[in-house]
Amino acid sequence: MERETTNTFLLFINWLIPFLLLTLAPGAHSAAVIDSDAALAALLESGAFGPVMEDPKGHRVQVLYAPLSRDSTGAVSIRKYRYRVDQDEYFYPASTVKLPLAALALERLGTLPGADRTAVLLTGAATVEQSAVSYDAFGDGALPTVARYIEKIALVSDNDAYNRLYEWLGPEAVEARMAALGHEGVRIRHRLSVSLSPEAMQRLNPVRLLAPGARQWTWGARQAQPSPPGPALLLGQGEQLGGQLVPGPKAFDEKNAFPLEAQLTFLQSLYLPETVPPRQRLALPEADRRWFLERFGQLAPRSGYEAYAALPEGYVKFLAFGGRAPTLPEDLVIFNKVGDAYGFLTDVAYFVERSTQTEFLLAATVYVNANGIFNDDRYEYETLGFPFLEALGQQLLEDARRRPRERLAPADFERLIPWPP
Repeated sequence: MERETTNTFLLFINWLIPFLLLTLAPGAHSAAVIDSDAALAALLESGAFGPVMEDPKGHRVQVLYAPLSRDSTGAVSIRKYRYRVDQDEYFYPASTVKLPLAALALERLGTLPGADRTAVLLTGAATVEQSAVSYDAFGDGALPTVARYIEKIALVSDNDAYNRLYEWLGPEAVEARMAALGHEGVRIRHRLSVSLSPEAMQRLNPVRLLAPGARQWTWGARQAQPSPPGPALLLGQGEQLGGQLVPGPKAFDEKNAFPLEAQLTFLQSLYLPETVPPRQRLALPEADRRWFLERFGQLAPRSGYEAYAALPEGYVKFLAFGGRAPTLPEDLVIFNKVGDAYGFLTDVAYFVERSTQTEFLLAATVYVNANGIFNDDRYEYETLGFPFLEALGQQLLEDARRRPRERLAPADFERLIPWPP
């Protein structure tokens, strides 16, 4: 489903009314806004965020909040406020690693003459544990294009789509590119939701890419050689494997890693590239770039794919909506990527509210696994994790709305944002 096109007069009215309400309401300017790490900590520890914040260390809470302001030309300024953000405090990133894989897949297409997002990615199988793909799994029999895989990652965080891009790009190429972009601590080690040995995870399928005009490229079966594992990372009390409880901490040193600071900076480099150093900007083909940015703000049930029509609009929107809201405000767009696994919930997002011209970046992670057992499906997502992230997003949305800032003409603001279809 497409959003209705709004004319300039209506845009002006939609901007004017909230502006007057904000500026004329009693006490509109009296409420303090977050202006330091200490102020963010005071909000989080105020008692408004439930049981999670009774033990932020035990729940491994990390929050990175970055409100935006623009001058009269639209140029962006960003301030960042941190709560317990620590690259050395590991959290399992789960599906958040799919965002860089999707972006780097698009960047690689730009290095192949004649290739674009409509290129077909055919995956072969060279070993018994590998599986081949020759048609798209949407169920409509279409060919598996790079664009389709990126859409599935953006709309529903599809695991198989990530795995196919992982097999094409290779983990060492992804790690090297992320390091070159200045993102520290990123580790890509494995496919998702596939039970394979560490050695099998590094065996990459043969791949063929077919571009318009009969151009094609092939990558044979490969053995990846990622960087050595980091220091030992032992978490929890045990793990359910094959129906049996294996006691003792689980090792995460060979699992994917994507620190919170790197997550937010990577998202920032995509949506606000002018705010990061040139070396941190991806070389995305301009013809595909805006399409890519739009996809991560699109809502699955509005995408036009029948398979997603019954999903709630808040699906894969953890911050502010808890991943379950049946509808989202028409005025608010959230460009984001979430992850949930092993009791960890993470969301990194760019919020944009059209009528108030409110913008901010927010990344947060929380751990909810009271019994310390992995793979037992007894995580406190619904009772602790999602309510915490929902409250956090709502509270910081209110803070961002209160912040003093320049107001652009509505039409000028419209042109700055890659609004989803």
